[in-house]
Amino acid sequence: MISYFLICLVLVQLSKACIPTQNVDPYPCKTCAKVYDSTCQGTGIPSPSNWCATASDVGVSYTLGPIDPEYWVYNTEDDTCWTILSCPSGTSARYLLTGGITSEGNYGGMETVSFCKESGVGAGEWAVWLGEHIPLDSMRCQNV
Repeated sequence: MISYFLICLVLVQLSKACIPTQNVDPYPCKTCAKVYDSTCQGTGIPSPSNWCATASDVGVSYTLGPIDPEYWVYNTEDDTCWTILSCPSGTSARYLLTGGITSEGNYGGMETVSFCKESGVGAGEWAVWLGEHIPLDSMRCQNV
């Protein structure tokens, strides 16, 4: 009976020593900052006719590593941070290219890949593949 009590006491003390689960951002990239437009506030904000979905609503995910060859992106490194924007219903992709030009991405159903080198020349600078590397400031899912 005493041994049962001691075992229970030890188990209770061990359970108090557990570290609570923490939410860890799964962002794998170090040099490249997230490229999704952080000013997006969600449906109807700032107005019903002009808004963009938040990154969490879109579920933006980033990959660190070589870009999958199926996307036909050339001249990237193995330590590339990259993503493909998949916009929810009622929105469509908008890429703000460096220089203030907005693009809807590739046409004909071809995926548009946004990517950033983690090291070397041009590290930390985002680009989008539109048949060639085009410098990218941000991307978003804009209401249609």
